[in-house]
Amino acid sequence: MLIMIKKKPACELKKKLFKLFFFFSFFFFFFFSIIIPRSIAQTWIEDSFKDFIDGKLDASGNNIYVSYDGKIRNIHRFDYNNDGYIDLIFCQTHDRIYNLPATLGEVLPDRTIIESNLAVAGSLQVTYGDLNHDGFYDLIFCPNNNGIQNPRRFVTIIYGGENGWPASRSTGHLPVNDMKAVAIADLNKDGWEDIVTLNSEAWTYGQPSGNIIRIFWGGIRGFLNTRFYDKGIPNAIGITSEDYDNDGFDNIAILRKDSAITFLWSSSQEENKVDVDIATANFDFPDSHKLCIASGDVNNDGKSDILVGTDKNLLYLLPSLGKRSWGENSENQLISSFKYLNWRY
Repeated sequence: MLIMIKKKPACELKKKLFKLFFFFSFFFFFFFSIIIPRSIAQTWIEDSFKDFIDGKLDASGNNIYVSYDGKIRNIHRFDYNNDGYIDLIFCQTHDRIYNLPATLGEVLPDRTIIESNLAVAGSLQVTYGDLNHDGFYDLIFCPNNNGIQNPRRFVTIIYGGENGWPASRSTGHLPVNDMKAVAIADLNKDGWEDIVTLNSEAWTYGQPSGNIIRIFWGGIRGFLNTRFYDKGIPNAIGITSEDYDNDGFDNIAILRKDSAITFLWSSSQEENKVDVDIATANFDFPDSHKLCIASGDVNNDGKSDILVGTDKNLLYLLPSLGKRSWGENSENQLISSFKYLNWRY
């Protein structure tokens, strides 16, 4: 039997070898460039600034850069709309509809009423006085609570001037906690009004027991957030100020839940003395929920009387007899809507 063996041409053998080479080259390239990097963490070490600057940042380069010491820092952009003016950004996750601005109402001689907003983001109460002795009334606001931020807030003061109470003269650096009311009185008789605030019970170490009455001492330099005096008054729910002893200086009356009123009497302070004279008077209020306290010369006798509002359409009058003494309280049922005047409590 004759067997013939036919040899393939050398060119076909080369083609097969080339295909095998191409296949294994592609396999090794795919394995080492894709499979291995995904399974093994890669680390690039660039231990000098010169090593780093040969690359460039991706989209993050819009607002970050790497400093010479190797730290990643933010690029602080101030002009966001490229109009040549600095812009301010306040990050917040809620709208501000809960903080309604204070409204200033002006009544003109022709009985026209003009309303305008003041630069106060929410408030419960406002009082006024010439704090800086420039001849214009200044406004002091009690901040409101909206349940979003911490109860630690700040007293807002808008200093008055010829053009009213613009936002440029608004300050808010006096710290308070869950503040309920504000009043002013020159308690140390130095010629400058002091700001008196009614707060929650103690919130920092070392404060007295009871609701904290914080007094910010006024002076020629204004008010400082470190110059204050704390006094604890149990069950305090409201404050008001008037000259109850006719000595030319206002005093503070503090309404309490236990039918008592505590008075902070103005007195001249000795050098390095920081204190106030305190006296508490018990009044036989009927069993009702006391809501608020106010003061004024109700019977036109030249003395400052005290009014106490309740939740039962009753208004109690404490007539002043002068010299820090009071007559018997009397009921007045004619002012049936009085409870709506101070809804903040």
